[in-house]
Amino acid sequence: MVVSFDGATKEVFEKIRVRSDFEKVCENAKLLNGYCNSKNLLRTRSYCVVQRENGNQLHDIIRSAAECGFSRHTFGLGILTWGNDDLQSVVDDLRDLILDRVLPVIG
Repeated sequence: MVVSFDGATKEVFEKIRVRSDFEKVCENAKLLNGYCNSKNLLRTRSYCVVQRENGNQLHDIIRSAAECGFSRHTFGLGILTWGNDDLQSVVDDLRDLILDRVLPVIG
């Protein structure tokens, strides 16, 4: 089961996930992960779509997700170029930036 976890703080999470309740998501994630852990099931993962609103929280998002019981976390960019070669070069540059600068920082 994948749970969207797009912010480390209530403010950012609820700005991205409109009409959501950060505390309720965290509470439910703890229950879900606790149950899975009690049954020795590795079935959950948190997922974050990286965007302007949360780009400065990536490390904190991992920490917050871990506090909710997640042992696996995935970041996604969700960038579509729709066949536009100019956009593809931007996506390639962004991928390189993430691989070279972001990943070493968040470990």
